[in-house]
Amino acid sequence: MNAASLMFGCALLITWGAPAVIERLASSGISPHWGVTAWLTAVGAALASWLAVIVLAGSAAVRSLATGSQLTICGKPVHAIGPVDLPAPLTTAMVGGFAGLGMAIYLLTVYRVGAAARRGRAGNREHASAARILGQPVIAGGAAVIITADQPAAYCVAAGRRDTIVLTSAAMDRLDDAGVAAVIAHENAHLRGRHPLITAVLSALADALPRFTVLTAAARAVPPLLEMCADDTAVGVHGRGPLLDSLVALACAPAASRVAPEGVLQAAAVAVVARVTRLVTPASARHRWRERTALSAIIGITAALPALAILLCDVLG
Repeated sequence: MNAASLMFGCALLITWGAPAVIERLASSGISPHWGVTAWLTAVGAALASWLAVIVLAGSAAVRSLATGSQLTICGKPVHAIGPVDLPAPLTTAMVGGFAGLGMAIYLLTVYRVGAAARRGRAGNREHASAARILGQPVIAGGAAVIITADQPAAYCVAAGRRDTIVLTSAAMDRLDDAGVAAVIAHENAHLRGRHPLITAVLSALADALPRFTVLTAAARAVPPLLEMCADDTAVGVHGRGPLLDSLVALACAPAASRVAPEGVLQAAAVAVVARVTRLVTPASARHRWRERTALSAIIGITAALPALAILLCDVLG
């Protein structure tokens, strides 16, 4: 049980300890790609650690039943108490029940996330098909279309081979040619980076396990960072001016009119003030280097924690 105990501590640390650290380091958006990587690493490490706890505890219970031996919880890692031997039937029932419940929750979560992904993909395909039928292409043969609507909006719809970027006629009235090109580059960055899939999975995980802080925090923190990642891509192609003008033009529309299908990534609907601020006053090279160094350290530590727990178990016997 050493391995399961240590992995349990690792899972607790990542699930409820890592979010506060990552949020503090990544919230500025100076290096959004690194921030997204840090959040996704923490989510992956937490899920992997909990699965390892379930598997290790279940394996220990099965071995106890097969051999008729006592299941021992070793206190050796904390160097405070000696091994504590519990009655075999009680310990096996407790550990086996924990493992069974944990696996049931895990499988239910996988099912719910998969079902949400399938529903979202079906809805996206339907919306993309309708937009392509009703809309006019911005550029012949391109994925961006213009639909007639009074609501100024620009967003992307991830639909596999039918990925579509939608701009409303009201949005086109607010943007010049350079602004349209910058918005399309921004939305293309979302599609190429699979940002809609990332946000959909994180949202489904947070809904399935709302008490897991790392999941709820990631679902809240990652979308603004992904918007900043797409901003940086658009700026690299078209410069800051056109994108900045486009964000301001679309964001200044009345809030009630900025309506788009649920779950899509809009060009000017998430963290607009923070994004405009970082475009107007970009961080210095020194600040970028410092944040990337800190985030790379937390990424490495978070990814290594489960492996270190197993290694420590082997060393302590």
